[in-house]
Amino acid sequence: MKANFQEKMNDLSIFLNNQRHLKSIKEAFMMTVPITMVGSIALLISTPPIPATTENATLQAIKAWCMSITGFKLPYTMTIGIFGLWVLLTVAYCHAKNCGVNVLSGTLIAAVSFMCISGRPEEGKIAINGLGSGSIFAAMVIGLVTIEMYAWLLKKNVKIKMPEVVPPAVSA
Repeated sequence: MKANFQEKMNDLSIFLNNQRHLKSIKEAFMMTVPITMVGSIALLISTPPIPATTENATLQAIKAWCMSITGFKLPYTMTIGIFGLWVLLTVAYCHAKNCGVNVLSGTLIAAVSFMCISGRPEEGKIAINGLGSGSIFAAMVIGLVTIEMYAWLLKKNVKIKMPEVVPPAVSA
């Protein structure tokens, strides 16, 4: 009975490992590990163990600089602070590669789609609060759906025909 259960679980794990959407997500999250590590180290450095009640001006200045956006808070903000964007880019890249479509075009289309949905403009600038870890699920869905739609349109030969004067690199 135990061997039968192990065989069924082995078959299930092989099936799930070969499923292209899950494979893309798995590969994408493996690609985000270095980003996560940099952001985590920056967060540890940006919050030095200096008590808030210290009267030493030098220590207070060091703590204030570390926690400022010009200090070690910047690498944290650019990694973990926009983690949803990194997830989208890696999911779209891996899924385009697994679907056999143009990786760069697919990833850029997915990025534009994600920015239209999650990157809300505030005072003429893109607010990064919609690009953080709260948007990871949306990033995965948008990355997968965008590439699936792109692959389907290419399969159906739906293309925008450009005039002959347009260079081939632009019209591709």
